[in-house]
Amino acid sequence: MGLIFGNRQYKDLCLDGQRFGPSYGEAALIFANQGGVARRSGIPLTAGTYRLRGKASARTMWNYGNAWDTWDGAYVSAAVKLSDGTTVDLGTLNVLRQIPQRYCWPNEFTLAADGEIELTLTGGNKRIALVDDLEFVPSGLQPVNLVANGNFELASGNDMAMPPTGWSKTVGSGSSSVLHLKHDDWYDKHYMTGYFEGRRYVKLTGKAAISQSVTVPTAGVYRFRMHEHIRITSGDKPGVKVTMKGADGEVTTICRVEQADDKAREMMRRECYFRLPAAGVYTLTIATLVANGADKSSVFDDISLERVESSGEEAAPAMDAATELYVAEGAKMRLDYTGRLVVERLSLGGTRYSGVIRAADFPGYLDGPGEIEVRPRGLTVIIK
Repeated sequence: MGLIFGNRQYKDLCLDGQRFGPSYGEAALIFANQGGVARRSGIPLTAGTYRLRGKASARTMWNYGNAWDTWDGAYVSAAVKLSDGTTVDLGTLNVLRQIPQRYCWPNEFTLAADGEIELTLTGGNKRIALVDDLEFVPSGLQPVNLVANGNFELASGNDMAMPPTGWSKTVGSGSSSVLHLKHDDWYDKHYMTGYFEGRRYVKLTGKAAISQSVTVPTAGVYRFRMHEHIRITSGDKPGVKVTMKGADGEVTTICRVEQADDKAREMMRRECYFRLPAAGVYTLTIATLVANGADKSSVFDDISLERVESSGEEAAPAMDAATELYVAEGAKMRLDYTGRLVVERLSLGGTRYSGVIRAADFPGYLDGPGEIEVRPRGLTVIIK
């Protein structure tokens, strides 16, 4: 993509795309002030329903001694003009992260017949946004985050003890608490973590939890993701458990995170796949695993829950068919993929198995939505 500026004074900011990391290559669109516009016409597209997808990040920049931070996000609006002259508003993208990531603009559009379209992007505020790798993709293949306010930027009040908008909280006794905090130098130094998305995050101390009702559109495999940092002071190591509870009361454990030590100083990405048996309203809960009043805290940001589509990107890992897997008694192996992994031998607790193996059949040893197909080689001799 070319370079677009909302004001000529910013032309010297970043002519070299490598300043912003190899993810952007040699060039990217840069919206550096209000009103910057990028437009391209004559884009050929076949009939269908599409969404606009691209890579984007927000940047903190200095201009004549003034730092324009990214806490409030960088806004980039998009619109397309169809071949019949109709203009469709694709909505506004609020980019909070300084790490480049793929986004989809909120609204889709339908092209009734093959033709050419015109795309217009407009910068919306004084935050600096970088945009690259734009493409139109079929809307049905794009994951949608089912969690509302997963970055905790929307607040229900100024009191930091209030839960973020769309979330509820459960707090135990003693010093247990749920705090909805803004970025602060003291906390940044104390927890030694740069908050991943925007300005706000959630901190759980002692026995505490946050929950949200999530509407799941269909049964299938879903991907849960969060960024977290667990602070340890002394004693037992803390941890958190993430669950989904259905209307029938059935609880699905998505993942369990236990901090092995206190060496991690930055937020860590946690991602896992799991299977939901039916559509409906579920309660998503992130809860600590420590006792009431324990001085152990967990910091969270960037919560998302997306249905895994058949794009192939979550297929089983590529492994040699001669691979042998052994899971000892008391251990558990997570099958964090959606396809089928072929191996030569599988032993669970000292017992060998063959055929198609699923976690539901061996919950004491396996977890996750993936499958293992065991194909033994050689001759088996049975002596009676």
